[in-house]
Amino acid sequence: MGFLAKIIFRYSKASKIAKRNIHRIYKDKSQQKIYNLIDDIWTNLGKSFAEACHFYFMDDEEFFDLVKINGFEKIEGLIKDKKPFILMTAHYSNWEVQGSFLSRVGMYSNTIYRRLNNFYLDKYFLNIRKANFQNVNFYDKGSAGVKAISKAVKEGEVLVVMVDQKYNEGVNVPFMGYDAMMASFPAKFALKHNLPVFPIHTNRCYKDDDAYFRISISDQLKYKKTKDSDKDAKDLLAKMNKEVASWIDKSPAEWFWVHNRWK
Repeated sequence: MGFLAKIIFRYSKASKIAKRNIHRIYKDKSQQKIYNLIDDIWTNLGKSFAEACHFYFMDDEEFFDLVKINGFEKIEGLIKDKKPFILMTAHYSNWEVQGSFLSRVGMYSNTIYRRLNNFYLDKYFLNIRKANFQNVNFYDKGSAGVKAISKAVKEGEVLVVMVDQKYNEGVNVPFMGYDAMMASFPAKFALKHNLPVFPIHTNRCYKDDDAYFRISISDQLKYKKTKDSDKDAKDLLAKMNKEVASWIDKSPAEWFWVHNRWK
């Protein structure tokens, strides 16, 4: 699937978007290196698409033989004590692995779900997620979803947010050196409910002839509340973006470069 995705989408409109984005951020990369990177991006996405359905069929032993966890102790006590918090992540590597992991450790979580433009792909992935992620609730963006999540958090559940999506009604926040529109909801929600925020991401890893995933949970993001709530939210969003940028710099091919992240 990785090979097929690379061949099929190499000359697509999305690849042109990826090329523009990569050139914006990594101006020193040659054209050939950019094309190679785009091939690697599609390979990762093709693999992720194929892998998504397999997690449903794995028992816990098989899953944790394939997926290694770093930093779980940072949130383990909060899960056991049913204390709410936020996990922030991005469209990076195979991000579906994280949902399966969180379900398997007994964490009840909630997320705002942005429907895909392609109806059939959207239905495919939503069905897989609902079957695979037993303890995850998906909500469409809007006031109804926010109210449901607020209620769940008060009952000790967790909010999982993808912070690298473009949101035209949001705010401009620096991301990899350029302003990018993003939703203010994650930061404002954290500030309103005094929730700890932990970054989480996945990497593809290789050792000899074996491949596996590593999920890393980073230290809690520090933030403060002042009388200027809008500034507080933008400061926290900037920290989230800085965290995502650090992941991308380490392994650019694992990020979802193929959408219009910047104006």
